[in-house]
Amino acid sequence: MLKIEMGLTGITRKEVAGIIGECLDTKAIYKGGLNYQYNIADWTVFMDTTVEPEKEEGEAGDDYKVGLGIPDSPGEELAGVFKALEEAKVIINHSCKLAVTVQGPLHGEKSKENLLNLFESKKEIIFKAFGANCRIQNFKLT
Repeated sequence: MLKIEMGLTGITRKEVAGIIGECLDTKAIYKGGLNYQYNIADWTVFMDTTVEPEKEEGEAGDDYKVGLGIPDSPGEELAGVFKALEEAKVIINHSCKLAVTVQGPLHGEKSKENLLNLFESKKEIIFKAFGANCRIQNFKLT
């Protein structure tokens, strides 16, 4: 199983959930809880407390601390969602992180090595796809 989470800011969690819902032609469901979670099909939007909130103008509060749980989805779905978020002026600042988790019984030393090599060879295009102009810090494979 592949699990991807990323942090972003610039717009609120509710706005992000609505945009994803529009892209997927489904409704965002607010689940609440400690992390103020929205579910949109297999996607999740939640409060990422590590994100430093920011917006184009004025003060940004906790609603702008956005975590995004990205399912293993077709490329065109991902592209559509990320294009819509980019058009909505999301911000990926220095506090935003991207986490990729690989789980499963077939995950072993060879798969770790393959994943590390794949990421190393494609990291520039991965960050470009996410609109992130940054360098990799604290990359580790466990």
